[in-house]
Amino acid sequence: MSVTGPCKATGEVLIRGNLNVNGNSVFEGVSGGTINGNVQAWNGSVLQLVGFHVTHSVSVSGAQSVDLFQDTLGQGVLIQGGGGSPFGACNRNDVPVTGDPIAEVLFNVIVGSVSIAGWSGCLNELDNNSISGGVNFVNNQTDPSVGNLVFENSIGGNLFCKNNSPHPTVFANIVGGTINFPGDCNTP
Repeated sequence: MSVTGPCKATGEVLIRGNLNVNGNSVFEGVSGGTINGNVQAWNGSVLQLVGFHVTHSVSVSGAQSVDLFQDTLGQGVLIQGGGGSPFGACNRNDVPVTGDPIAEVLFNVIVGSVSIAGWSGCLNELDNNSISGGVNFVNNQTDPSVGNLVFENSIGGNLFCKNNSPHPTVFANIVGGTINFPGDCNTP
């Protein structure tokens, strides 16, 4: 399924194949469902998945906002770039669905690894996920009043943080591997 423009999915959704959210388009899926394939979102887009089962990966490049909440994701998550300037980002209120540019990955079961790299915006949060692989959290910039947050995740592999501004608030993670650059992703 290819989305161009705004698309709000209500009720239980079944997509047989990939979901492609084209540049400057919006997919707002708030009632759950199944995507039997990959999910890709492109430059300027907004992706919101709430209660979905995705059989493959979620890959986002240059999106304005990403909100993954209570999903089961079969092959990991990649969020690369996007958002916008972190300065004043929490006061924009011009991003469809989310208001401000955010990257939230919350309360998911993720089979595979998570990489959030080069994100800029109001909020960048990786919270309360079960992740079978590792986490790569690098080169992210957020509004200092809100920040980068990595907490209460169960991470099967390594936790790697580097070059984030501000340094992420990191606590209560269970990490099966090593914590690389502990000064950048210190877990008290």
